Amino acid sequence: MRNPIPGRVAGKLQTLATLAGVGIIGPQRPDRLFHAAHALVRWGATPAAGYKAAASRYPDRTAVIDESGTLTFGDVHERSNALAHALAAEGIGPGSRVGIMCRNHRGWVESYVATNKLGAHALFFNTAFSGPQMAEVAEREGPAAIIFDEEFAGVLDAAARGRKRFVAWHEPGANRGGVGSSIASTSPPATSRSRLAPGGALRMRAQAGGWYPGTSGRSETQSREARSSP
Repeated sequence: MRNPIPGRVAGKLQTLATLAGVGIIGPQRPDRLFHAAHALVRWGATPAAGYKAAASRYPDRTAVIDESGTLTFGDVHERSNALAHALAAEGIGPGSRVGIMCRNHRGWVESYVATNKLGAHALFFNTAFSGPQMAEVAEREGPAAIIFDEEFAGVLDAAARGRKRFVAWHEPGANRGGVGSSIASTSPPATSRSRLAPGGALRMRAQAGGWYPGTSGRSETQSREARSSP
């Protein structure tokens, strides 16, 4: 039987080289370098590790700009960590599948990073899908939860039945609960601006979460192959 360890080590070294090439990892204080390396070991070559590494080195630099304003790398790390806690409290964990149907905004980023942190698999739903297509994909892939923009609630009506639902983005003037309130209710005190307060860090030891696109009509073999790639 082939030993998988050399391949994993090579993969992590390649990820380190990539992060160094874009400036996320480089000459820096030993404590920040330690946190970046720890994130890579803990979460593998995933956005969770990338955002944690960036938060360690550039906590106050802008990471996301959307209609609601800006978020720093420190913000994304803290908010996704809080969301991961909220999802874990609802039974989402290593190996779970989480459907994400969001447009390009902070909710998409935070949902994907939080899913990584739990060791869960993110299933990206095509925002152009119809209700029947969504129901087909959900039936085949079996996500335990779906995170979505409020505008897609009708399209997801059948697909989300019997599954946990979280709203990532509300329409203007709507009652804003969902992912945003989950983050607010599980966030550490405001005294910790760019780092989690003691005891607030997610302690779940999980394998790196994967991702795969939710496309209509794929074979189960193609789905498994996609899920095997982090």
